[in-house]
Amino acid sequence: MFCAFDLSAQNLIPNGDLEDTIPKNFDLKFAAEWDSPTNATPDYYTEYHNNLNNRGVPYNLNGFQQPKSGIAYVGFLVFSKPNPDFREYLQNQLVRELKKDSVYCFQVYVNLADSFTYATRNTLGVYFTDKMVDTNSVLYLGYVPNLILDSNYIEEKQSWIKMHSNYKAAGGEKYLLIGNFSNDSSIDTMALTGGSQLYYQATYLYFDDFYLGSCDSLPQDTSIGLIERKLKFKEAKVFPNPSTAQFNIEVKKADAYTLEVMDHSGRAVISDSFNGSTTQLNLAGFSEGVYFLRIISDRRAYYQKIILQD
Repeated sequence: MFCAFDLSAQNLIPNGDLEDTIPKNFDLKFAAEWDSPTNATPDYYTEYHNNLNNRGVPYNLNGFQQPKSGIAYVGFLVFSKPNPDFREYLQNQLVRELKKDSVYCFQVYVNLADSFTYATRNTLGVYFTDKMVDTNSVLYLGYVPNLILDSNYIEEKQSWIKMHSNYKAAGGEKYLLIGNFSNDSSIDTMALTGGSQLYYQATYLYFDDFYLGSCDSLPQDTSIGLIERKLKFKEAKVFPNPSTAQFNIEVKKADAYTLEVMDHSGRAVISDSFNGSTTQLNLAGFSEGVYFLRIISDRRAYYQKIILQD
């Protein structure tokens, strides 16, 4: 295993951070240099889409998630119980073709969308090819992926998971596809708590910060904002979570706080205030599913996903 001497620190995946955009339709944008190899349509989430078709950041139609970096990320279905063998994929034309017998390192950050009720494993694959894929199908592509990234269930709905693997090139590969290349009969799934609608009986993943290049130049995690958010979560405790109605809230530092609860579309369903370091939140009468709790004061802010279940 080696990395060829002429592989630079350059990311061979153009727009790997998904920040550059192109017009899509109406007022929507999509990530430049990326497309769908099929008629299925991955989603692009960005601050440019806030208050537009539920494709904003951090609130969107499938949950609450801050980008790993920047202001954007993408998402798509890798499994859908109501729609057998339905798949979505992303495709990218590399900066240059890969060199025979050179070893490249692939890395991406992944997160399971809040409302979805299935985790999968041994399904998320990366396929390298010398030809662009273009088909009218919306079903799974039966290619044999060169990399399988998810040996464990992808069930994390809060933090971004770093996934990476090495690839020894056959030579001449110009395109990269990522998605689930298996049919439903061979998929290993695990049921989770999430939204009650039929659509959410599926696995939907968010993706950010793709990299392919020298193994000696893997990008380091310098997302200070992400680190800060993790620390803030530790300073507030919400329990029990999930709950059938009542949540207890304990904040590390006493203060005057505004408390807001948003549904999965970012619409505020509760707005209240409290003084001190403890309070209770009662969601009796609300529909089961994932909600987003925000507690703010003049000096600090706390965010938490909460789950209401029967």
